Amino acid sequence: MATNWPVGLPRSWEAIPLRAIASYATSNVDKHVRERENAVRLCNYVDVYHNELITPHLSLMSATASPDEITRFGVKAGDVLITKDSESWDDIGVPALVTETSADMVCGYHLALIRPSRDRIEPRFLFRCLQARPVQVQLELAARGITRFGIPKDEIGSLKLPIPPVECQRVIADYLDRETARIDALITAKERLLKLLAERREAVVAHAVASSDGTYQPLRVIARYRVSTVDKLATDEERPIRLCNYADVYRNEFITPEADYMAATASDQEIMSFGLRAGDVIITKDSESWDDIGVPALVIRANEDLVCGYHLALIRPFADKVWPAFLFRCLQASPVRVQLELAARGVTRFGIPKQDIGALRLPVPPIPEQKSIAECLDQATQAIDSLTASAETSINLLKERRAALISAAVTGQVDLDSA
Repeated sequence: MATNWPVGLPRSWEAIPLRAIASYATSNVDKHVRERENAVRLCNYVDVYHNELITPHLSLMSATASPDEITRFGVKAGDVLITKDSESWDDIGVPALVTETSADMVCGYHLALIRPSRDRIEPRFLFRCLQARPVQVQLELAARGITRFGIPKDEIGSLKLPIPPVECQRVIADYLDRETARIDALITAKERLLKLLAERREAVVAHAVASSDGTYQPLRVIARYRVSTVDKLATDEERPIRLCNYADVYRNEFITPEADYMAATASDQEIMSFGLRAGDVIITKDSESWDDIGVPALVIRANEDLVCGYHLALIRPFADKVWPAFLFRCLQASPVRVQLELAARGVTRFGIPKQDIGALRLPVPPIPEQKSIAECLDQATQAIDSLTASAETSINLLKERRAALISAAVTGQVDLDSA
């Protein structure tokens, strides 16, 4: 029966629940390997989340499954997989289309497998419908949970989809394949530019630091350094503070008091040891990835309640030895970052031993030269950052255009005769 979904839906189209045009099932195939089961390659949450198209050429996880699970959840060309569970409600319902398959490919846990009835709906059109914002909103509203969210199976079947005749579906799918490919090519070019700009920025910093006339000295000679012990817990016996955490340092080169920091508490001794001052440099000391270690941030301004948090090291330069902005740029330079990466210890989580921070060797020219290098790098990086921001804005606009185009096309808002 035709309904008024969405406003402006062509009268010849129907809004039909997914259960009427496709079969669907939520997978329970986990990542375990069991001796009495068959070897399979598992299509997992991340495979769907990061790839619009699923093929045997993806690097899929090796696992095992029972014959019954392989029968129920083995994927076929034309199937659409969606993310069913997530820690964030707006990551739910992300679709991927299976374009090629192999006998050992199986849909994994936290996903739903949707198999369209070919006489009612074109698989590529179903995939685009599930990408369209009006359908995604239905899934988001259907999500249940507090710290982890999931879509009940019945809600998947209740999804309302705009269904034109199959011939029209194919025309829309062809149009979207063509137009999204054009937009994706532009996004890829912009992303390539971002990578080149990042490489250029890194090279500029490394060259300026390495070409200074200073002799190399260990960090412990030119600065005081401490590994923070201030955690995120709040207790009544301690003073309220704002905590500068790992994410604040990792995402921001410059620390100022205006940012939105976590509320916590700390003892008087912790505030004395780890309270931030202008000119301090903070680095990431622990991480799940060794190449995320040693990322620096320079404190430009700080209020007395701003404190350096756990998983970070606080470096306070000696005023007669090193200019803070120059020290910050030294710690950004790839030759110094490599020293930190090589010093990292761990298997699944990595950390830099305190003594290795002090052993870092940095070029230390006279203070006037340090200031001059820092000022030149400020100007050079600002110019590159301006280009980077412009490219990032273009990418965001292209992605918005892509999403709007998909929503408009599958709901009949695009005149394909003139497109």
